[in-house]
Parts: sequence; C-alpha cells; structure tokens
Amino acid sequence: MSKINVFKHYKQTENQFTNSLLSILELSKVVDDSFIPDFFSNCLQIKLPKSKLNFKVLREQEGGHADAQISNDKLYLLVESKINSRSLRKVQIKSHLKNMKKKGQKLKRLILLTPDSDESWYIKQFRIIDHGMLYHLSWKRVYEHLENYANKRDESLFVKLILQYLSMIKERILDQEFIGVIQKLPKNHPDYLDEMRRGKRKAWGQPRYRPELDGHRRKLILYYPEKEALTGEGEIKKLEKMKNKSYPYRYIFIPKSFKIYDPPISLRQVERIEGFETFGKGRSPIWKLTHEQYDELMKDVKSARK
Repeated sequence: MSKINVFKHYKQTENQFTNSLLSILELSKVVDDSFIPDFFSNCLQIKLPKSKLNFKVLREQEGGHADAQISNDKLYLLVESKINSRSLRKVQIKSHLKNMKKKGQKLKRLILLTPDSDESWYIKQFRIIDHGMLYHLSWKRVYEHLENYANKRDESLFVKLILQYLSMIKERILDQEFIGVIQKLPKNHPDYLDEMRRGKRKAWGQPRYRPELDGHRRKLILYYPEKEALTGEGEIKKLEKMKNKSYPYRYIFIPKSFKIYDPPISLRQVERIEGFETFGKGRSPIWKLTHEQYDELMKDVKSARK
C-alpha cells in the first residue's frame, strides 16, 4: 500500500493516472476546502461525511487488489481504474465486492473508473452485479469536472497542475478512445441519406456486437463506394438486442442527430488519416475511428445539418 506522492512513478499506467488523480485530491486540502466535496458530489453523487479522508494507492497488495482506496471512519471506497475501454473483469470485481463487505464503514462503494460510456450496454452488464455498491465513473466526466474547475479559477500552481493532468488524460485516454465506426456500404446499396435526414430511419442493424458503437453519442459514419466519399453521420443513443438472427444488434439513433457532409468527405481525404491509408482497397466493412482520427478527419470540412 502506497502513500500518495505526485512524483511517484508506477510501472502500470493505470496506477500512474490513479495516483495523479488522488494526488490532486490530496493537494486540494491545502488549497480549496470545497474541491473534494464538489468532486465527490458532482462525479460520484456522494455527500461526504465531515471526517478527514485518507487516499492510498494499492499497488503493493497482491491477489486481485483494486487500484486505490479512499476511506475514513464512515466511508470506504475502492477504485478499479482502467485506461482502456472494455477491460473490466467480472471475477476481479466480484472479489473486490466480497472484500468490501467485510469492512465496518456504513458507506461502501466500488468505483469503476474507465473510458467506457456510462450509458453503454457493456457497463450495464457490470452494474447489475450489485447496484447498491457498484458505481461507474468515466474518465470523460473526470476530465470535464476538472476542466470546469480550472477554467473558473485564476492561474495558480494548483490550477497548472490540473491542466497538466488534463493534458495527460486527453492525450492518453480520451483521444485514443473510439468515437464510432465508418461503415463501408456495398456497391449498389440503397442510399439512406434522404431517409435518415428526414428522421425516417430510427436505427441501424449490425450482425454482431460493435463495442465502438456502444455508448451515448457514438458515431456511425457512412461511406458510399459509388461516390467514393463519406456522406454523413448519425449519433447513437443506445443499443438494443433483437431476436433477428441476421441483425441481432440494433443501434438506435438520437432523434435529428443525422448530419449530411456538405461537401462529402472524399476518399482521398480519408486516406490521409493515419491508419486509413488503405481504406479504399480494404475489404473490411467496418473501420474503427478514434476521437483523434475523427478530429483530424473533420479539419477544414464543412458539415451542415439538413
């Protein structure tokens, strides 16, 4: 078990990010009394007991240990941190919950800190293990909370530290997380653009589970080979599992979220993106797209909502 130290180095990247977050929380005690209560209220929906909190990274424990512990005489939280989506293990989580139930504090909770979307079908499969003790916190929510705090304060050493941490989260976690997929439609495929633009098409079926589309506001981008271009995108609201054997996974669109690219994004523009150099010749119908790749794709591209 390790005491919090902002300068400490960990071999596991998850521990490095966890230690940095706990270090900011610990340092805030001498900077802003409201920082920790606000973080717990806004990010974890926990009203803190007034007792002093202890922060610890648990890297030296063995045998299925969590990444961090936050506790006092009334509260006991474990943090299982992941910097890659869809990397949780049910066996590990059940082990954490079993150990937590032995603790005497009244408020006990296991925090799953991951890049996954709160609304995703994937995360819901873990929540049902124990609705009372399990809570999911996305790195995006942590990022937005800290960014909002920093933007409302004058520049100080503490704010500079937060900004550096935000840069790490964005570069290593958020930018590398998938924002959605590009769907290459077969030749002579019906043109759904007008149908989707008018809101007549409510969902898009897939023959198998696409984790890159599992989450609120994930993007489905359509590529038409006859036009040799990306023509538009829709944002996903949720995933539904259907009895249809051919297309058992139905991704529901957010109403009025479909956007027509005007002009369309040409194949040449797509193949300029790192990782998409062979997009035109590639046979795969699904191409995964990260936030970083999407931002690069959208540079200097005008898109209009029709």
